[in-house]
Amino acid sequence: MTTTPQTATGSVVVDPGALQAMAGKLRLSAATIGNNVKAVTKNDFGPDQAGREYRTQGTDIHDGLVRVAKWLANWQQAAEGTADAMGQSAVSYMITDDARATELARFTK
Repeated sequence: MTTTPQTATGSVVVDPGALQAMAGKLRLSAATIGNNVKAVTKNDFGPDQAGREYRTQGTDIHDGLVRVAKWLANWQQAAEGTADAMGQSAVSYMITDDARATELARFTK
């Protein structure tokens, strides 16, 4: 449900439809991040792949990849949580608006 937002001096206007759309896009972004977590996690580069003379560097690379995967997973979780909160807020705004409109309609009859 997308409506044209009304403006009022000193008021904050929220377009629930636009908020839901943003939440949907953020969920898609979180899924993309999740796919990248899987790709980084699958990478098993380590000391054995680096070669005998570069075991220390191979370990460092492996440890770095583990940290990147963890960071991406945290980012994914934050994006999902934000999208959920935005979606829930949009629903709350719509329910509240509908209730107030119904209430006002009773008084204008």
